[in-house]
Amino acid sequence: MNILEITLLVLTLSVSNLMAFYLGAKLKQKVDRNEELRIPDPIKVVKQMEHKREQKKEVDKIDKIFANIDKYDGTPNGQHPLE
Repeated sequence: MNILEITLLVLTLSVSNLMAFYLGAKLKQKVDRNEELRIPDPIKVVKQMEHKREQKKEVDKIDKIFANIDKYDGTPNGQHPLE
């Protein structure tokens, strides 16, 4: 291993340790305050992410349509493909 790989490994491990400490402290505070511990349903999270991705694609398509309308001069020059 060269020095760059070792440095990267040490940095990665340090950041992961700090994140674990932070998450553990936050969890302990919630337990001490008798707050409800909520774990998100991974299936719902994935579906929401897919839905947001589809919405973004639709917005991008509409933006291209409006840009094509703005640039239209009677010829196909400067038109963006919709796909």
